[in-house]
Amino acid sequence: MSEDVQNSHYNGLQMEIHSQVRRDLTLQAAYTYSKAFDPATSGNGVSDLNNISNPYSHVYDNGPSGLDRANIAFVNFVYDIPFLKDSSNRMLKSTVGGWEVSGIVTLVSGEPLNINLGGVGGNVSNFLPNSNNRPDVSGSIQAPHTVNSWISNANTELVAPAPGTFGDLPFNAVRGPGRDNWNLALFKSFLFSSRAAAGWNSVRNSLTPSITRSSTTSAPRSQRATSAPSPRRTILEKSSLD
Repeated sequence: MSEDVQNSHYNGLQMEIHSQVRRDLTLQAAYTYSKAFDPATSGNGVSDLNNISNPYSHVYDNGPSGLDRANIAFVNFVYDIPFLKDSSNRMLKSTVGGWEVSGIVTLVSGEPLNINLGGVGGNVSNFLPNSNNRPDVSGSIQAPHTVNSWISNANTELVAPAPGTFGDLPFNAVRGPGRDNWNLALFKSFLFSSRAAAGWNSVRNSLTPSITRSSTTSAPRSQRATSAPSPRRTILEKSSLD
């Protein structure tokens, strides 16, 4: 016999603007404020509901989804630089004029982090199969948000619950770092004749370093950033049409 006892939901506010600001500038921006809520504990919230952490309370794992990103925003633009674009000097117009710059900026808030209880005597998950426990929380969790200490337990806000009991720290109670991605491109077409043309494109990409983590962490004294993506790269491209 089975019973449907769990639900997930998503609520969001989405806004977008798209404008031809002027003849040589196109701008687009969008923003989403949302909340995703589900009880999935594996696959970072994208898999089916398998085991629940507390078999005596199916709501123990209700909380922010592993996919939850409270704030997502992006801005992109394309700008035809007017400098010397209409110059009467053919050499200056074909070399210095007619450049185009474009960019995309993406900003995403941090993903939820679930803190489990590990390495503690009397932990109920040591003798209760397929269960996971979390610590008790007294006060607020410190979040220095530095590389060496993203969240801190220096003042023992996270403590082991009484032996044989489940901790009261909510599911996915803390947030990891957000990410911002900046891309900038500079483009120029060179027309040599009606049958020959070439293009040059420079792309600049920049990423904000972020914590790489597993879906759960065991109540540490300090959770630190352990790795980060490649922060910057430049790409040069040339194309031709004969």
